[in-house]
Amino acid sequence: MVGPFRRIQKTGGSTYIVSLPKAWVEARLKKGDAVQITEHGNDLVISAETRQRRDEICRIPHEENPAKMVRRVIAHYLDGSDKFLIEAPSEARSALQEDLKAKVPGLEVLEETEEGLLMHNLLAQTGLSFHATLRRLHSLCQAMLDMTYKNLETGKIRPLDALEREADRFYILAFRQLAHLRQTDVDIREHAVFYVIVIKSLEKIADHAFIFSKQPLPKNAARRKTLRLQVAAVRDAYVAVLQALLKKDGSMAEAALDRIGDIRPGLVGNDFLSYNLLRILDYSADIAEMVLDMYSPDLG
Repeated sequence: MVGPFRRIQKTGGSTYIVSLPKAWVEARLKKGDAVQITEHGNDLVISAETRQRRDEICRIPHEENPAKMVRRVIAHYLDGSDKFLIEAPSEARSALQEDLKAKVPGLEVLEETEEGLLMHNLLAQTGLSFHATLRRLHSLCQAMLDMTYKNLETGKIRPLDALEREADRFYILAFRQLAHLRQTDVDIREHAVFYVIVIKSLEKIADHAFIFSKQPLPKNAARRKTLRLQVAAVRDAYVAVLQALLKKDGSMAEAALDRIGDIRPGLVGNDFLSYNLLRILDYSADIAEMVLDMYSPDLG
């Protein structure tokens, strides 16, 4: 059916908007929902697919290997599903529930049925933004590096397991949000590769901080002091990179890359502990280079 024409309006410097028919929206969407816009030649097709996917209950059949069920839930979660019926016998539900809650952000049990667990993503109602998720992932990485420094300073090992699990959860959430925003946000779509590299780099930084924390501390006091100073230098360089990212400042990214270049030679060719610090530094450099490419002062 061909509807009435609607006039395009311009807001800000470069954004064009057009209103949607009220009856169509009220029948399919609610405030805060997104629509998918698909190009077909000279036409744009607007679809209300996101809400339909979220409102459907995704059924996860029971398997003897619970890890396969968890992987299926994560795959559907990343694709935008918010409701799951997870088929499982009563004796397997408790462990499966705890595993899913530990790995999938926002997932909680709302009901137990004869078939299994009915779980919903409660974060879907909070409106947590993609950039807030990135900031949280950054703060978790920084906390892991801070605790690593403290472990070397005191000689006492405080485990990073809880922080590492939380970083994994926000890593999954960031990719889910990115997949959704690529359909609805022009800026995110144009810079999707940039954000993929940032998310993956942050996850790798958390992994190497966690691996570092699992290694026995050197018994030699001089070696522990050297490592402590190296951890502090790597942490400060990482923080400088993330500040450049959050402020979208190419000059700050360039200065952070210079700092990384100064630190790197002291980590090359040493033991496995230094190797993990070197990898953290390299992933930080990957982020800095992307920020510099996007926000270079030479580009005006």
